[in-house]
Amino acid sequence: MKPLNIENLADEAVSEYDKLEEFISHAEVILGKRRGHLGVINYLVSEGLSHKLAKEMSLPIFDQAKKRIMKKQRLIRYFGFFLIFIGIATPLALIALGGRIVVASAAPVLGGMFILNRTINPKKLPL
Repeated sequence: MKPLNIENLADEAVSEYDKLEEFISHAEVILGKRRGHLGVINYLVSEGLSHKLAKEMSLPIFDQAKKRIMKKQRLIRYFGFFLIFIGIATPLALIALGGRIVVASAAPVLGGMFILNRTINPKKLPL
């Protein structure tokens, strides 16, 4: 039996981690371009993996890339929900304070919906 070389194993582990990190960062760019899960699979196939292996590897890579994208746009999404809340709560507050005429603007609601529509929310393929 051949003795294990710990240094080589550590180098291989670091190399595998770097490759996985590279795949995740490329998947993040692909999801940012709204290519979706299929784009991640096609990228992995273009990197030389078989189609079956690319499908299996794409699941954790897609999950990590989606998590990073959602984290990056969290503030934008909160702002969109805040605008919708303001657009709905302001007329209700004016009515509650006894205002007879309520002039409500749909601009905050529409702005919030537009912002939420423009954010990226990729979906997984049913594999």
